[in-house]
Amino acid sequence: MTVEVSLFGFGDDKPGSFGKSDTLDVTLAVGQSVTVKQLLGQAGFKDLHGLSAMLNGTLVAHSEWDSKTVNDGDALKVLMAIEGG
Repeated sequence: MTVEVSLFGFGDDKPGSFGKSDTLDVTLAVGQSVTVKQLLGQAGFKDLHGLSAMLNGTLVAHSEWDSKTVNDGDALKVLMAIEGG
């Protein structure tokens, strides 16, 4: 099972697992159930403060990160809060 995780607004602050890319394919065992929060951990995120997540184009509330499951072929976009006006 593969889930695409992509980044927006990170610059050089992205997790090392992404290397120079803004996209990472996370491979999970077939049939493995994983939540948004668990997937973020597997993708290398240690501090989740200031992040937002969109699963297949729909914003996932922080209160749902522990319960919202991710499925094979899903796309998770992770956005970092950006300062500016």
